[in-house]
Amino acid sequence: DIFCTEYCGTGHSQMGAKVIVMQPAQYEEWASELGSEDDDLPLDELGAKLYTKKACNTCHTLDGSALVGPSYLQTSQMWGQERVFDDGSSTVIDDNYIRSSILEPMTQIVAGYQGVMPTYQGLLSDRELDALIAFLKTLNEDSQI
Repeated sequence: DIFCTEYCGTGHSQMGAKVIVMQPAQYEEWASELGSEDDDLPLDELGAKLYTKKACNTCHTLDGSALVGPSYLQTSQMWGQERVFDDGSSTVIDDNYIRSSILEPMTQIVAGYQGVMPTYQGLLSDRELDALIAFLKTLNEDSQI
């Protein structure tokens, strides 16, 4: 097991991982099978899985409470409404805003929060981005993972 040693917010006890060492041929076989399980999941279910797998849960809650970043529940409830940023500008919360926030998080920092989110550029596929957006849209006060 390995643990996060980079200070990027709270929740480090939830940032664990495993390292498996294998021969190159074994790795190629393993890599060729990646994603097959997730390919069949509906987007919102994949998004729920990614919420934990990609460590979104270390900074964004599902219950409306604030952590390092805005709650996913609050963002879901504000869908179609204006979100105000630390520079006084604003935009409507929609698919494009969420995609941009994940890929270029430092360009629009939500008022009241620090700009500490790392970019996920190159780390998420288009399907994974669509899945996180679909998951976010399904949230309500009773949502649990």
